[in-house]
Parts: sequence; structure tokens; C-alpha cells
Amino acid sequence: MIAPTALITGGSSGIGLAISEQLIAKGYQIFSVSRNPGRGPKTPNFVPLEFDLFDLDKIAEFSEDFMKQHGVPEILINNAGYGAFYDWASFPEEQIVKQSNLLFTSPVLLCRYFAPAMQQRGSGTILNLSSLATLYPLPFMPLYNAGKSALSSFTESMMLEYFDCPKFIDFRMGDVRTKFNQSA
Repeated sequence: MIAPTALITGGSSGIGLAISEQLIAKGYQIFSVSRNPGRGPKTPNFVPLEFDLFDLDKIAEFSEDFMKQHGVPEILINNAGYGAFYDWASFPEEQIVKQSNLLFTSPVLLCRYFAPAMQQRGSGTILNLSSLATLYPLPFMPLYNAGKSALSSFTESMMLEYFDCPKFIDFRMGDVRTKFNQSA
């Protein structure tokens, strides 16, 4: 029997790691995308993939290569994220671009390649991990708040466009005790 597959961005730490472990327990083969692939569970069901989601120009190539090598995943989980915390007057421009790209543009591009492939196959789920910051924004995190809000809005639009397959889920997480939360 072939295990169902899940492609998870940021699946080797924090919330992504917890999701990876839960899916492994249910028999999934996990492919975890991160810049630091050395972390994560030491099991054959966890395959770390080194890829920098900040490199928007290579997302199409990554997606196509993944599908050629591993097929279309049953689940795509857009989880990768990070926070940059500054008062607005000193918020660095490069952080504005980096956060916008990682929290919104990268997941959107991954959806662009995987959603049509899932639809063509006739099955699949895309979970975009958002945040309650879409409803309750926090100070010193304007790009995080905006990026997660944009991702939620995008996901809701995809629910209307792909009303049957793939299934889109906008998962708005609250605070979780992780390193990211401690930094915030």
C-alpha cells in the first residue's frame, strides 16, 4: 500500500513539526520544505526538502520537480512563516518585502501549481495556515497581520473557485507556545 503524501512548508519546527508528527502517526509520507532541512523527526516517513521559499522565481521549478519525482500530494500545507517586529517608522524595507513574500506570495504560488494538478487528479486538500491576527491585529506586526489577512482572503476566494476539488481550508491559528510566539 502506498502512503498518502503531504507537502508541508516549515514542517520541521513549531506548528509545522506538530502537524508533521500527527500526519506521520496517521500513515502519511511527509515532505517538509525548509531552508534548514536537518531538523525534524528521524523516520523514513519524514523527508526533508531544502528549498528557500523567499526565492519566488524558483517556486514553479520546485513545484514541477516535486510532482515529477513524488506525484501530486494529497495535502499541501502552507505553514512556513516568520515574524519581523518593529515600530512602523523603523520597519526595514527589506523586511516588508520578505514578510510579504513568505506569508502571502509563496503560498499563493504553490497553490497556483498544486491546485490545478489536484483538480485534474480529482482529489486533494490545501490548508493555508493563517492567524487570528486577521481578526485581531497586533502592534509592531503590521506585515504579519496583513500577510495572514491576505492569505485568508485568497483562500476564501479559492473556496469559491474550487468548490469541489481541491478542498481549501483557511486555518486561523491562535497563540501557540512556540519560539515564534515567544519572539512576538
